[in-house]
Amino acid sequence: MPRLNKLNTGSVRIFLSIVTVILTAIIVQYYVAVRIPGPMVHPIKYRIISGTFAFILDISRFFESITGFPYYKLLNIIVDSFDPIKIRPFDHGQVLYNDQFIDNVLVRIYTPQNVSSISLSPVIIFFHGGGFFFGSIYSHDTMNYHMSMYTGAIVIAVNYQLTPHVHYPTPLEDGIKVARYVINNYQEFNIDPTNVFLSGDSAGGGMAVVVERHLRREHKPVIRGVLLLYPLLQLVNFRLSSYRTYLPYRLLSLLREDVLVQVTNFYMNTTFSDDELFNNRHLSQDDYENFFSKLNIHNLDQEMTDDINKRGLLSKTSHPDTWKLFDENVSPLLADDEILRNTPATFIVACTYDILLSDAQLYFNRLQQLNVKNIMYREYAIFHGVMTAQRLAIFGAIVASIIGYLYQAPNIEGISQTNKVRMLGATMKIMHMIGSAAELLGLSTQTLIVRKGSELVKYVKDKDEDTGLQIENTLIENVRVRIVRPLNSNDNLPAIIYFHGGAFYMGSPDTHNGITSALARLANVVVISVDYRLAPEHPFPAGLDDCYAVSKYVLQHGDSKKLRIDRSRVALAGDSAAHY
Repeated sequence: MPRLNKLNTGSVRIFLSIVTVILTAIIVQYYVAVRIPGPMVHPIKYRIISGTFAFILDISRFFESITGFPYYKLLNIIVDSFDPIKIRPFDHGQVLYNDQFIDNVLVRIYTPQNVSSISLSPVIIFFHGGGFFFGSIYSHDTMNYHMSMYTGAIVIAVNYQLTPHVHYPTPLEDGIKVARYVINNYQEFNIDPTNVFLSGDSAGGGMAVVVERHLRREHKPVIRGVLLLYPLLQLVNFRLSSYRTYLPYRLLSLLREDVLVQVTNFYMNTTFSDDELFNNRHLSQDDYENFFSKLNIHNLDQEMTDDINKRGLLSKTSHPDTWKLFDENVSPLLADDEILRNTPATFIVACTYDILLSDAQLYFNRLQQLNVKNIMYREYAIFHGVMTAQRLAIFGAIVASIIGYLYQAPNIEGISQTNKVRMLGATMKIMHMIGSAAELLGLSTQTLIVRKGSELVKYVKDKDEDTGLQIENTLIENVRVRIVRPLNSNDNLPAIIYFHGGAFYMGSPDTHNGITSALARLANVVVISVDYRLAPEHPFPAGLDDCYAVSKYVLQHGDSKKLRIDRSRVALAGDSAAHY
C-alpha cells in the first residue's frame, strides 16, 4: 500500500511537471513574446489580449489544416455560440435588448430603461468591425449595451452578411436597407428622426460613412452625425505612415499581413498577394499619383507619404483588380470634394497604436480643409479595438467624449452658438467692470460681484433642465452638496462626484446645474455636485479638503440610505479648475 501511494504521488508530480512545462512554453511563446509598440495605456492588458488572440488563432488554423474548415468561420461560431449562455455581470436591467429582422437583416436593438415612453429617443445605428469577414452583433454586444446605457440612446446593431460567403456590395447593401427602414419607420422604434446617428468601428466605420452618403443621395432626413471608431477608410495604399510603423508589431496578433490580405480579397473578390498589397506592388506609378491626387490635401505631412519610387516597389502596370479599390464606396476617404463638403457632423476616435491611424488623420484633414462644420477628432494612446474591451478604463473616457458629442448645448431659437458666446463674454466683461467700480468706491470687492453675478444663471436655466430628476440639497461631512438622481430609477446606480469650475473663487452647484442634470438624465447615474469652499475667503487647501471629505464619505457609505449608489462604480469629474 505505501508503495502504491508513492507511485501515485510520483505520477501526480510527473503530470504536474508536464503541465507546468506546457503552460510555461505557452506563456513564453504567446505572452512574453508580444511586442509593445509604445508607451500605451494598459500595456499589460494589451499583452494578455494579444497573446490570447495569437493562441486562439494558431489553434483555429491548426484545426483548419486538419479538417479544412476555415479558421475565421470557427472563430465566428465560437463567439456566436457563447452569446446565449454568457454571463452578463454588467446587466442590471438598465437596458432592454431584443433581436429581430429588419428588411431580412438581423439586428439587435438596445433600449435604455431611462428613456421616456412619451418623448422620442435618439438612435445610433451601429455597424460592427471585423474586416467584413469576422464579427457580429454578438461579438460587439457588451460594447453596444454600454453605449446605449451611458448615452441614453437606442442602439440598433446590424448583423450584415459576412465575406467570403458574399462580396461587396452585399454587406453594404444590408447596412443601407436597415438604416433606410429605420428612418422611414421611425415611429415603430419610438425614435427621433432628427437625431439619427450612424456609427461603426474599424471596417464598420467606413461602412457608416458610405451608408450616410447613400441616404443623402436618396434625400432622406439629414443624419445628425457619424461616430467613427478607428475607421477603415481606404483599401488602396497599404504603405501609409501608420501601416509602415505598426504592421511589424502584428497588433493584437490579428492586424498582420496574412490576415489583412483577406480583408481585401474576401470583400472585393480579388486575388492580391501579401507581397503585392503591403509593398504597394499592386499599384502603378499612375495609381500611386492618383491616390494622392484624390486626397487633394494641401501641405500633406511628408511622413504620410513614402518615397516608394526610389525603392522601385511600384509595378509598371496595375494589378487587374486595382481599379476596384478606388471606388468611393470601397475607399470613402478618396471621394470627391463635393461629396465630402456635405458631410454631416462627424466624431472621429483614433488609436495611436493602430495601422488605421493614418486613415483617420487623413479623413479629418480632408474635412478640415473643406471647412466642414462640427468635426471632432480625438486620438487616444491605446490599441485598435479598444471599444470592445469595456474593462479598460479608457473605454469610459471615449464614451464620455461621445456623450459630449451627442448632446451638445441646445440652441435657443434665433440665437446662434457664436452669438451666445459673444453674449456670455460681454456679460462677464460688464460684471468685471461693475465689480471694479464697486471696489473703487469701497462698496464691495470685484470677486464678490463677479461671483454673485455668475449665480444669476440659476434664474435662466432651461425649462426642461430638471425634468425627470429628483434633486436634493444636503450636507455630507459638513460640506454642502446637491444630489441629482434620475426619477423612477433603481438603487445602486453608478455615481459621479462632480467638482464645478470657476477658478476656485466662483461657481456652485447652481451655476453648473445644467451640466449635472444632463449627466444624471442622459447617463442614468446619480450625480453628487460638491459646493466646496471658495477663495479668497477660504484659501488652499480648504476647497480641496471639502472635495476629499465628500469623496471619501461616498466611497465608504455609498450604499447607505442617504446615497443608495453602487460604491464599486463611482467616477470623479470636473470642469476647468476643478480637474485638480
